[in-house]
Amino acid sequence: MSNVKSSADEIAVHGQESERYYTRFNGLQKCLHTVLFIAFLGLAATGLPMRFSTNIWAQKFALYSGGFGVLLWVHKICGVAQI
Repeated sequence: MSNVKSSADEIAVHGQESERYYTRFNGLQKCLHTVLFIAFLGLAATGLPMRFSTNIWAQKFALYSGGFGVLLWVHKICGVAQI
């Protein structure tokens, strides 16, 4: 049998549980990460239809979104948010 004790054995011996929690991101970092994520998805969702504007799927997507003019403005707004 091994002489190495596991953490479960130590908890059973000492009778208390010692858990450590580390904060990975603070609130501002979480907010900025969310904005970056949404801006990236917005850039992808608007940039691809503009790049492939001759394809039928891109034309339909632009039609349902309000036209290529609307896609361009949303793309620019997402680009500014990404900075």
